[in-house]
Amino acid sequence: MKKLGLSALFVVVTCWLQAQQYSMLLLKADMLKNANAVKRYEKLTVEILGSDRFVETHKYAITILNEAAERYSGVTIGYDKSTAAPTINAIMYDQFGNKIKELKRSDIKDESAYDGFSIAGDDRVRSCQFYNKSYPYTVEFEIEQKHSQTLFLPYWMPQLSNTMSVQESEFELIVKNDADVGIHTTNYNGKAEESTSGSTKTYKWQLKNYAAVAYEWGSPKFNKRTPMVQLSSKSFELYGAKGNLVSWKSLGEFQNQLNKGRDDLPPAIKA
Repeated sequence: MKKLGLSALFVVVTCWLQAQQYSMLLLKADMLKNANAVKRYEKLTVEILGSDRFVETHKYAITILNEAAERYSGVTIGYDKSTAAPTINAIMYDQFGNKIKELKRSDIKDESAYDGFSIAGDDRVRSCQFYNKSYPYTVEFEIEQKHSQTLFLPYWMPQLSNTMSVQESEFELIVKNDADVGIHTTNYNGKAEESTSGSTKTYKWQLKNYAAVAYEWGSPKFNKRTPMVQLSSKSFELYGAKGNLVSWKSLGEFQNQLNKGRDDLPPAIKA
C-alpha cells in the first residue's frame, strides 16, 4: 500500500508540474511588454544522416496573448516526393497551464497544396488549427518529418516577429564528423556548444529570455535584426541528382543535370 501511495503521489506531482510549465504566473513582466505572443519552449533538431537525407524534429509551445497572435494557433506543413508526410501532435492549454484539448489524428487535414483546378501537382500539405477566443492560452506542437534531400535545410529563427518574446529556445544540429555543412549565424551572441560522440558531432545554440520590442519606423527588416542560424550542405542530393555548392558554376552544372532530357518531346508528340 505504501508503494502504491508513493506511486500515486508521484503521478499527481508530475501532472501538477507539467501543468505549471505553461502557466502565465511564470512569465516575467519584461516578457509581456510589447508582446502579442511568448514562445515558452522550443527545441528544433536537425540530424543530417548523409548527403541524401535528414530528419527534422520540432517541438515548441507559444502562449497567445491576444487576437493579433492568432496566426500561431495552427500549423501548415508541406510535403512532396522528396519529403515524407509529417507527423503532428498538438495540445492546447489554458492560462494556468492546464490541458484543455488534444487534437486527434482526424483533426489534422491532409490536402493538395493547390486549388485543384488551376494547376496540377503532387505537392500536399498537412495542417491543423486551434480555435479559442479566451486569452491567454498556449498551443504546443510536436512535428517530425523525414527528408530525402539535403539541398533545402531548415533554419532556426526563434523569434518569429518583433512582437514575440522568447522564454527558451534551442537548436540542435547533428552531423557526421566528416560532413561538410555550412553554418551562418546572424545576430547571435556567442558560439555554438560543440560535442562529439563516436562518428557524430553535435552543435547547440540557445536563446533565453529574449524580449519583444516595439516597432520603430525606419528600422532594418526584421530578419536582418533577429537571431538566426542558417544551414547549407556543401554536397547534396535532390531527386537522385548529386550536386555541390562549391561555386556558382557547380550549382549551374547541377541544374543542367536535373533538367537533362526535359526539353525532349516524346516520340508520339514529335510525330
